[in-house]
Amino acid sequence: MIGRVLRLAVAFGATVAAGAGSTRIGEAAMQAGPGEAAMQARAGEAVVQAGAGDPVTFVVLGHLRGDADRSLSHLLDEVLEEVERIDPAFAVLTGDIIWGDPRAELADKTVVEQEWARFDSALSRLSMPIYRVPGNHDVADRATYDLFVARYGEVPRVIDIDGLRLILVNTSWGPELGPAASTGGFQIVEPQLGLIRAALGDPTQYEQAFLFLHHLHFWQEPEDLWWTEVHPMLVDRGVRGVFSGDYGPQKFSHALEDGIDYYQSGIAPNPSLGILKGHEWNRILAQQFDNFLEVTVSGETVDLQVHTVGEVSTGHFTPDLWRDVWGTTRRRDLPRPGGGFERLSAFLETGKAKLFTAGVLGLALLVGFAVGTRVKR
Repeated sequence: MIGRVLRLAVAFGATVAAGAGSTRIGEAAMQAGPGEAAMQARAGEAVVQAGAGDPVTFVVLGHLRGDADRSLSHLLDEVLEEVERIDPAFAVLTGDIIWGDPRAELADKTVVEQEWARFDSALSRLSMPIYRVPGNHDVADRATYDLFVARYGEVPRVIDIDGLRLILVNTSWGPELGPAASTGGFQIVEPQLGLIRAALGDPTQYEQAFLFLHHLHFWQEPEDLWWTEVHPMLVDRGVRGVFSGDYGPQKFSHALEDGIDYYQSGIAPNPSLGILKGHEWNRILAQQFDNFLEVTVSGETVDLQVHTVGEVSTGHFTPDLWRDVWGTTRRRDLPRPGGGFERLSAFLETGKAKLFTAGVLGLALLVGFAVGTRVKR
């Protein structure tokens, strides 16, 4: 079952205005940054000259991995079928493409390579170029990092294709990463910052620029490194969009900051009934549609469509599954949000809890004093 499509049109100089099935968002001016040395192409990198202003369509696919049994995603065939129908100029995979071996102290490189081979075999039905940024499941140590680089090329990297400049960065594991980020993965520091700076140094070399990473760094707090160091540099150089492929409490999210559109898009593994019953976080995630993005660039306009998949084929959105998880479909019989332990934890964080605790302690002291006095007598 091919999903519904949500359309978001992003254009320079546009004000926020709702349309029939679309929303105009974003305003930015392409600004030249300070003089930078020309970006040197990575070894083996093909650079495609800009076209004659024809629209360019690409897709962004996030979090395509299967689960710990190393099976392929239950939605992979459905996603690939839709991508074939769209027939984009290229595709970008934004990390967590396979399960990998993230929980092992030392990853089994042979097993991980076999998993890459199975995934790439499924992907071979697509005819367009495919670019990848690694997720924490794809690269978790030196062995899996070297394997990724050997198969797909080094990240960070810069790709010029049909007038678009694509900047792929690594936030998952590598020899040149910064401290751990609050949103998962690692912060982007030098020399990756220098690569981004150089890639955006002369905006006359490209028509539009987009940045791709795995982790949701745009979910960081205002005082964190993304917003104090990375984002200002992107604004100064006219980046149109930033795409992340991890999932957090949501499978899709969007933020507009200083004319830059930030997107999260991803597909989750197939949750078992036990997982759904186990924690409210899993239930919140499972009640959202899995999705991927289609982006069309035409001159100054960027048109983004959110494709959802699995609404019918997975059987996740049925009364029967709801009943299996909650034990009922009657709203008045549903338990209050959070289990008993979660409600107790929430209560203990309140001021009333402190008064209650003080009262209990005071009563315990009085009882202890009374018992002690009686024993002495």
